[in-house]
Amino acid sequence: MRAPWLLTFVLVHLALTTRPVHAHDAKRFALNWVRGPGAEACISSHRLAQQLQQTFGPVLVTADEAELAIEGQVDVAKGDGSEGAPTWHARVAVSDRQGRLLGVRELSVRNATCSALDPQVLLVIAMTIDPEVALESLPPELLAELGAPDDAAAALLAELRTEHAAQRPPVQAPPVEHHRAPLEPEPAAPRGSDEPSAPGLGFGMFAHGAFTTGLLPEARPGLALGLELRVAPRWALRAVGLWSATSTRAIESPFLRSASVRFDASLVSLAACASPLVTRALRASACLGAALLLRASEARGLERAPDSSAQTLAPQLEGVLEYTALPPFALTLAAGLHAPLQRVSFSYSLAGASARQPLYESSPVAVSALIGAGLAL
Repeated sequence: MRAPWLLTFVLVHLALTTRPVHAHDAKRFALNWVRGPGAEACISSHRLAQQLQQTFGPVLVTADEAELAIEGQVDVAKGDGSEGAPTWHARVAVSDRQGRLLGVRELSVRNATCSALDPQVLLVIAMTIDPEVALESLPPELLAELGAPDDAAAALLAELRTEHAAQRPPVQAPPVEHHRAPLEPEPAAPRGSDEPSAPGLGFGMFAHGAFTTGLLPEARPGLALGLELRVAPRWALRAVGLWSATSTRAIESPFLRSASVRFDASLVSLAACASPLVTRALRASACLGAALLLRASEARGLERAPDSSAQTLAPQLEGVLEYTALPPFALTLAAGLHAPLQRVSFSYSLAGASARQPLYESSPVAVSALIGAGLAL
């Protein structure tokens, strides 16, 4: 009848002397412990989980988050309760996320109370979580107590030690600790961070609503289409075509009736982009390139029309923010600064007049803002 205080000694000593299992070097387990009919007096799932958490730290999680599942059941043998002490049976199994069975341990003890089986259950599950802690942290007095020849827990401890010694690699200088449980698979590869893992090519197509100022006499809305080719996780080529809504400027003269000039503008740009900030959902890029600014005019009510078109090359700097909430669909926000190498002037002249009248001169800097959505593949 040593089992109740023996189990308490094991649990308390492990809780006070063992080191916590840190999140970066330990697996996470889901515990499913069931007591069969007649075994209600055996250790409960709540108490077992509580003692393991106190000993090893937060290694027990839900089934969805666990890397390994520890499933156990304890039953009392049928018919053993009528004469003599009953026999208690426990089965502990470990499986991975794919449901593959990695190991099974069958335990049994004949005793008046089920608590005699608790030390064996604790030892098996502790060895699964961290064999070094389970074996090396037991005090000498407890080892002497477990050395009794009639103790089932002592026999199990000796068996677990033999298995662990057989699996442990030879010690070399300098000594290295090996945390390897008998029922565990090979350590899983470290989980990826938010850093993108695939360095291959990527392709994006976007449609934007646009707002421009400096391209036409007034700030105007517009439409833009963009293509992006990612050649590395942090490098891309970006091409954009933008069309601005028409701007009309009236000509006031006592010699004219309702004369006006309509202006249209568009730009085509190509830039190289670097992305200093890249996560699974967010990409922030700075782009440097050049844009070709195209402007055209159409006169109404004038006998001598102004210049009809002009093209200007402009270096550009653009910032792009791309948010991918539901891949491959992405939201994009961009702002561009364009500095034409040459300013463009439009003028007109009246019939019979030799001098031309200024109508519109382009701004030294044009600004575009884009917001839209597309596919990031």
